[in-house]
Amino acid sequence: MKVLVSSRQWSFWNLFFILGSIASFFLFFGVLSAIPGYDPLYGVFDELWRMPESYMLLFFTCVAYLLVDIGIGAINEEMTNIRQMRLEMDD
Repeated sequence: MKVLVSSRQWSFWNLFFILGSIASFFLFFGVLSAIPGYDPLYGVFDELWRMPESYMLLFFTCVAYLLVDIGIGAINEEMTNIRQMRLEMDD
């Protein structure tokens, strides 16, 4: 989502591929977690799916990146306004 906000390029295909990649991650993670012989991930998906901390971390990570990006954009606009005011004062 940060890529879409930063680039300001919203289209159906962008959203389709980004949301599709997120869905495929959860699908493959769930499948690999369900295989009993695959020891490192067996049962992890079920535990993470039920834990509210997972959702809070996901929300915080997404929001933190977006807030930083929006803040940098606001600072850029403010610096542009200050620069234009100084140019107008010098004229």
